[in-house]
Amino acid sequence: MTIDSVVLACGPDALEDQIWDHHTLFESGFTPVADDDRTPGEFLMGELSFNDTVLLADPDLVPVDPGARARGIQLIKELAPHAAVPESSGEIRLGTHNLADATARTMPGSVRVPAATSSPFTTVVQKLERPLHPERFRHALAALAEGCCWLRGRLWVASAPGCRIAVQGIGPRVWLENTGPWHIGRNPLPGVPSVHGPDDVLEGHPDFGDRGTILAITGDGVNAAEIGALLKACELTDAEMAPANSFPDPFGLDQPTETRLRSTS
Repeated sequence: MTIDSVVLACGPDALEDQIWDHHTLFESGFTPVADDDRTPGEFLMGELSFNDTVLLADPDLVPVDPGARARGIQLIKELAPHAAVPESSGEIRLGTHNLADATARTMPGSVRVPAATSSPFTTVVQKLERPLHPERFRHALAALAEGCCWLRGRLWVASAPGCRIAVQGIGPRVWLENTGPWHIGRNPLPGVPSVHGPDDVLEGHPDFGDRGTILAITGDGVNAAEIGALLKACELTDAEMAPANSFPDPFGLDQPTETRLRSTS
């Protein structure tokens, strides 16, 4: 079986409101499954990341605010730059589905950013080489997520230095997840080839390997300088980099294997 395109129908005028809805899918009436605790924003971001085409679905019975519709279209392009987005009802231009690419986009810790911004929305990418102080980052996390539509990436946290921590924030909800050891710290079984994730060895450090922090933050009015300064203050100092130092684990993520449950902030 060949899948040519995977299509999402989306009302652009309601997109931003759905991203910021703090109710679960069940509470909002989108699913009969009571224990599905995803928010509408979480569901939408998963679909936008996986699908290759977004068809704009404007309701026939309710007038659409042109300004909200235009803003929603720009947000779709910023959140899903890989997707084809036909903007007129008579234009049907489907994207091309690639399962490997779609899977890579949805992996925890993956960072994919648009080549150009879709004003008024922008995406800021920050990279840090040193581990993050867990308490300083815990306090900074709320400020990082405030006002941004989508926060995603992977963290090197000093309280769990051997663990690749994925972070994702969609609207009002932010969570962290231990995705297992960094590639440089894995011990593959004899005769079994090592499996790399899509970003495991990108821009590896000569001393730290793939360990490091990379975050992408998408929103309206995102200030790159402020975000950079906030994250830089979370990095360990020279004194804190001493091997004898140990740090509390406020997120409870220092586990030898992947965490099953999200650590929500």
